[in-house]
Amino acid sequence: MTLYYEQPKIKAHASTKKITLMDIFVERLTRTSFFDTTHSYKKRQKTVFPLKQLSALLFLSILSYGVEAADWYVRAGAGGNGTSWTSAWSNVTNITWTSINPGDTIWVAGGTYGGLVPGKSGNADTAAGRISIKRATAAAHGSATGWSSAYDAQVKLASISWDNTANYFSVDGQVDNGIYIAHTTGNAISFNVPSTYVTLRYIETAGPGTATNYHHTTDDRGIDITPSSGSSAFMKLQHVNVHGACTLLWFMATNNMTLEDSSIYDSHDDSGSVCHPNLIATASSSNVTIRNNKFYNYDAEGIMFLYASAGRWDIYGNVFDGGNGGPYNRVVSSEGGGANGPTYFYNNTVVNLWGTIMGDTGSSYASGSSSSNNIFWNAACDGSSPTIGTRSNNYSNSSCSGTGSISSGSNPFTNYAGANYNLISTIGSTYPKDKGTNLGSTYNGDMNGTTRGSDGAWDIGAYEYNSGSSGTILTLQAPQNLIATP
Repeated sequence: MTLYYEQPKIKAHASTKKITLMDIFVERLTRTSFFDTTHSYKKRQKTVFPLKQLSALLFLSILSYGVEAADWYVRAGAGGNGTSWTSAWSNVTNITWTSINPGDTIWVAGGTYGGLVPGKSGNADTAAGRISIKRATAAAHGSATGWSSAYDAQVKLASISWDNTANYFSVDGQVDNGIYIAHTTGNAISFNVPSTYVTLRYIETAGPGTATNYHHTTDDRGIDITPSSGSSAFMKLQHVNVHGACTLLWFMATNNMTLEDSSIYDSHDDSGSVCHPNLIATASSSNVTIRNNKFYNYDAEGIMFLYASAGRWDIYGNVFDGGNGGPYNRVVSSEGGGANGPTYFYNNTVVNLWGTIMGDTGSSYASGSSSSNNIFWNAACDGSSPTIGTRSNNYSNSSCSGTGSISSGSNPFTNYAGANYNLISTIGSTYPKDKGTNLGSTYNGDMNGTTRGSDGAWDIGAYEYNSGSSGTILTLQAPQNLIATP
């Protein structure tokens, strides 16, 4: 018995980058295996295959079938079907999610848009498996047909809300503050359903609060991960700039997540009746990494563990600067009448804070918690009860307990008054350079990109000394837009 196979004619999305289809696979095989000597390759229309060979061919073709990621477009003022800049969707609210597949990228031109509600999941934590929304830039997507240099501008969204299941998903502003969300009430970004493998990058959220004390009228939050049920996991917040909200970040039942390379600041409230200001409020969250961030200008508990429900937290390489925040600011607070953690507090620089590591009556930090290689300048090195159990190689201009710790230290900063907390090169008994303990490769990278211990010894503090770099300065980042409120 024989069957006839005719080549199919395939049509694909005009913006598809690359296609691997059954007819291409068949053509490749027939050139080498399936042509009868009486057939001309150039003129053939039909080729006769034995049934067994055809079945094997179709099976292999199904396995190899796939369409690589497509590009889609959003541009204010357009009115198309999203397939090009000239035929773009006019708003993020108009995205046809049924057309989007894993690996696709939705490019958004600079402009003002409504609220983004992701409506489709990817299928893997890979470039080919994720769905991405990205601000368009000339460097990233300026060669596409219909491109205008005016599209390379800040994207302003009303909000981002995970109201639907949308896992393996990324929202990326591509450049500092590339995506901007202003909110006078409510949340800038909300996760209302359990979410996994979601990444947010280069996004600024600007709440109503300012650099000085502020009276909040609602319990507004910058990024709120509090699903009504279930838990979220494998979330990443990278290069986000969150400021002006009462609680800047809220993590509820959020596991295996990372906050890194971000600026979190301006958390105040002068009433206390409507909201409770925090850098991060969290409950029932474990295996959380907080690294290489700048937290500053706040009057709050800092990172507040609630309900004695926190699991492991790794907090390292950060700067905590209370600034003009007020008399009750602190770094970490264990609350809820039980043990939180274990908490690992390593290579942080803590300055100008009333409290550091502490908690409420009856609470504690779980066994194994430790504090090492931290600078406490105008801040209590040992904290107050409850404190983290094991302490070593910390540094303070007052008193500091623990093996290898330094008390009554000399000013180690490049420019303390200018909030440049990079270390000077001086090595001595009252300086933190080369006085740290080696904590292993997990913790050995600072926010300047310097490898700790690369000169033979670890330094104490968030910044490893690097003679070839002046490092970064903790500057008060101005928001991209200001909101006037009566």
